[in-house]
Amino acid sequence: SLASSSSIIEIVPLYPPCQTNQDCQKLDTSLECRKEPNNNNLLCRQPFGKPAFLKFMEQSTGKIYKQSFLIRSMGKQALTINSIRLETGSSYDFTLPSQNLHFPFTLQPREEKEIVVGYTPSDNKADKGRILVASNASNPEQANLILSGGGGPSCSLKVSPSSLVFASTGQRLG
Repeated sequence: SLASSSSIIEIVPLYPPCQTNQDCQKLDTSLECRKEPNNNNLLCRQPFGKPAFLKFMEQSTGKIYKQSFLIRSMGKQALTINSIRLETGSSYDFTLPSQNLHFPFTLQPREEKEIVVGYTPSDNKADKGRILVASNASNPEQANLILSGGGGPSCSLKVSPSSLVFASTGQRLG
């Protein structure tokens, strides 16, 4: 089998713990509640075979948000990570904050490394990006993590009616 003689990479976006699929689907309809193979914790995850994505929920513009993902070594051989690169796509709102990463670095079988992604919405438009992890993995040479975020709804305030009359005094405003 592939795992018996190779380095295998898994990208694991970190979402909150869950009890049921319904807990996860409040975050995104494509997530499901699954047991983690390393520790049996229940976490929201994409279905098997689907591309990994990290979704920042609608947020306030100008605030800094951080979420993490794991790079996990799943094969029988050590996994060497050669680089982690951010492709900003439609937005420069995503960042890879400095994390004292020195390339290349090695993960032994079943070892994992947490990587933090920053998101600072600059407007209320949807943002997309991608993280590329280059490694010696035989399952893909580069593992991708799709990033998405929404800057949050803009505030539009409309006051109606345009004038008020106070019954007790007869005073009119507006």
